[in-house]
Amino acid sequence: MEYRVYDTEEKRWIDDKTYLTPDGELYIMNQSILGRTKLSELSQDRYIYHRAIDLWDKNEKQVCEGDYIQAQVDENRSAVGLVAFATELSAYVILCVDSDEFYTLGSEVTDLIQVIGNVFDGYEVVQDGEQTLRDQEK
Repeated sequence: MEYRVYDTEEKRWIDDKTYLTPDGELYIMNQSILGRTKLSELSQDRYIYHRAIDLWDKNEKQVCEGDYIQAQVDENRSAVGLVAFATELSAYVILCVDSDEFYTLGSEVTDLIQVIGNVFDGYEVVQDGEQTLRDQEK
């Protein structure tokens, strides 16, 4: 399973080698003084992980939990929403930011969706060729 990890104190994505257990615990590999490596548990209060959902958008960017998606809903309308897992549906969905609508995600919609940001970095909406940045509280 692929995932990404965000450090909420340093406000950055972690590029280091992290490991996620089946129970959802995060570990990082550190070098010890003697040159050996050891695993250290990461605080769940400080570090947040987002699972990749095995779906790519129209630009071949991998979609993860916590991403903001712009989706072409019909010929004249697009929607912006947050990717989340809906337990009651046992599926990933886009939770629209401007309404109470949601859309189920699946391989049939990859040509209709585009990752435009995430919960930590904000997102940019593209309408009529113009981009509008919307920051999220960090």
